[in-house]
Amino acid sequence: DDMATEYPKLPPGTISALAEAGRTVLDPEDPFEETLIEVVHTHRRKGEDYARDGSPFSNFEFCASAVGITASESALHMVALKIARLGALKANGRTKDPRNEPVNDSYLDCAVYAVLALAIRRHPDGRVRKQHIQS
Repeated sequence: DDMATEYPKLPPGTISALAEAGRTVLDPEDPFEETLIEVVHTHRRKGEDYARDGSPFSNFEFCASAVGITASESALHMVALKIARLGALKANGRTKDPRNEPVNDSYLDCAVYAVLALAIRRHPDGRVRKQHIQS
């Protein structure tokens, strides 16, 4: 269930130097930032199968139109679905040995869907405008 990903060690001062140059870099030795790296990798990997090329929010837009909600609400629905699954596993005493997806994968999916909901709200057309980019 706990799968650690090994990232190469960065030379001392690399993160600080890049930050001073205006670059946003995640530190793979920081627990929060290492998790964000995994969130990004998961989103990129699954996005190849779940979104139409050139339309990163296409599945959420389709689902939203089918039930009369917004695309960001569709993404939030997925967060709620993952939380419901975690609750069912806990209620049934199966958090340590689920039959299908590991518990950490559900947490990871929750994070991806939550960020997608925010991204859809900020960039509904699927394009980042320069004024939205923050370092």
